[in-house]
Amino acid sequence: MRFFEKLARLRTSRVPSLPPKADPAARLNPPITGDIKRWCEDHEGSVYRVLAEPETIHCRPPRTLEPEVHPAFQPYFDRQTPEKALLRISNARLVGSNGLVILPDGTFVGQLIANGPEGWRTMLAKQPAYYSPLPPIHRKEGSYFSLMVIGWQNYYHWNHDVIIKLHWVLDHLPGDIRFIAPPNLKPFHYDTLKLLGIRPDQLCYFQPDELWEVESLYFVVPYPKPSMDTLEPLAWFKERSQSVYGVAPRRPFKRIFLSRLGDTHFRTVNERPVARFLSAYGFETLHPGHMSFSEQVELFSSAEAVVGTGTGLFNMVFASPGARILQLQEPTHMVLALWTLSEALGHSYWYLCADTVPNRDYPDADADLLVQIPKLKITLANMLEETDSTRA
Repeated sequence: MRFFEKLARLRTSRVPSLPPKADPAARLNPPITGDIKRWCEDHEGSVYRVLAEPETIHCRPPRTLEPEVHPAFQPYFDRQTPEKALLRISNARLVGSNGLVILPDGTFVGQLIANGPEGWRTMLAKQPAYYSPLPPIHRKEGSYFSLMVIGWQNYYHWNHDVIIKLHWVLDHLPGDIRFIAPPNLKPFHYDTLKLLGIRPDQLCYFQPDELWEVESLYFVVPYPKPSMDTLEPLAWFKERSQSVYGVAPRRPFKRIFLSRLGDTHFRTVNERPVARFLSAYGFETLHPGHMSFSEQVELFSSAEAVVGTGTGLFNMVFASPGARILQLQEPTHMVLALWTLSEALGHSYWYLCADTVPNRDYPDADADLLVQIPKLKITLANMLEETDSTRA
């Protein structure tokens, strides 16, 4: 009898270290916790620390030659950011290639994925770790901060969604903190971590086929939606980058055209004729993906005007306020993140709708672009002639 009593006690004591019950039907649609603040209030020992209060943002309408500004921009002219908070949760779990967070009750944290229930469901439905059987647990003792987000491989999302949010965080973490990082980091990942004083020995690499249960997991909510950009963290990132690499303030003079040769989508199919046209206006064609992080900081700190699209446009963060930004847009997939980023930085943003070209090389990726050079000529002339007074 004592044997079975001991066995029962042993099973009970190990329940917190077990994954949610393996119910095949439940794994098709696992529950999502949307209000993590309320969850922390209901679970003793959890910490929810407000780092930044809500803030009202106003964006000026973008400039364009189109008959009217695309309606996708309209909802973001005036909006309020949510409060930002640092959380500490005991026995939370990480799973999947993007480090999805599962709370001890088996629910996924929606506010780390997107802003709002529709976004949570849409994004999580694309993550195999959300619906696939959970792997065996690896228990991790100690304090950890997660650097994992969906899209961490991308230069824009890594800097915007991971590095910049640390602006509010670093001073509030314990001295023995370790950082959970994705595997196979590229040089720019390491450069930006070093920029913030995060040492290689503080990194723990999370493999996509693992499930970690962490004694104390720290993370930040909400997901830093691109349309919620404000100046303070961007200015902090810019100043730290320029200081570390010895980039002094200078008069903007460079005109840059961003090449996307070798990328998988949003490629300008007539890039070479466009580059030749722009060269007559003093634009140099460059591919930021072929440059080191320090070289990008140096280059864009001198930028007067930038034409292009894609992740390389994030580098406008290093430019002086008032830089001219012309984004080439694919009209069936309007990207607003670079407009709101430009507005937060005080730049002058324009967009040009190119013609949509089916992506034959990567059918599952976004389409490519055909830029009409006569349209580009008029847009560019208007943008370069614009004065600061016309944008006031």
